[in-house]
Amino acid sequence: MYGPPYQVADRMQTAVLSQIAGGVSYTSTEICAVRGSTVEINCTYTYPSSSGDSGVYSCKSENQYGFTSTSLHLDVHYAPKPPSVSVSPSGEIMEGSSVTLTCSSDANPAAHYTWYKEDEDSPTASGQIFTITDITAEHGGKYQCEAQNTHGRSNTTLHLTVGAGKSVIIMNIIRLTLVVVLVPVLVWTLWTRMKKTLSLKSEVNEAVEMIEVS
Repeated sequence: MYGPPYQVADRMQTAVLSQIAGGVSYTSTEICAVRGSTVEINCTYTYPSSSGDSGVYSCKSENQYGFTSTSLHLDVHYAPKPPSVSVSPSGEIMEGSSVTLTCSSDANPAAHYTWYKEDEDSPTASGQIFTITDITAEHGGKYQCEAQNTHGRSNTTLHLTVGAGKSVIIMNIIRLTLVVVLVPVLVWTLWTRMKKTLSLKSEVNEAVEMIEVS
């Protein structure tokens, strides 16, 4: 950052770098120059930047005759942080219902989102919000949300569990009822037929014996 040229009237003192957000050290120095000449004062700030360093910075130069300052906005770019994923509605997801998955990541510039399902090569969906309607048991499994920008990428995995819907539960109850009712009926029917067959054979044998005796 640079301050405008000064016309020197006397000994000049500079205070270097002030940050609006605070947390920056101040240094000062004295310069000597010939009265009536012009000097240029530079402010320099060197620091390993992080995402929290974005903000407005100002440089101020002053002496006993006044001061001048200039400011700039520092925009720090960084790769996406590990995303967080929310599921709506929360709790057990039932067959036939709808579910919305939302992925969010801290990134600058803003991240682009892609969804993948376990054991599938191509993306399942793109965008921060992924909605599945008329969900079935096949939709259950692991999903991965990937956040990406020009500086890198990061991902998070969640497991989606799909429970049986009301229609499925009703069908299972009907099947169980049929099994409980029909199996005994079938067994009784078979047993009755076997008894009749055995009785018929017995009668035939008796008739044959009577004919032989006669």
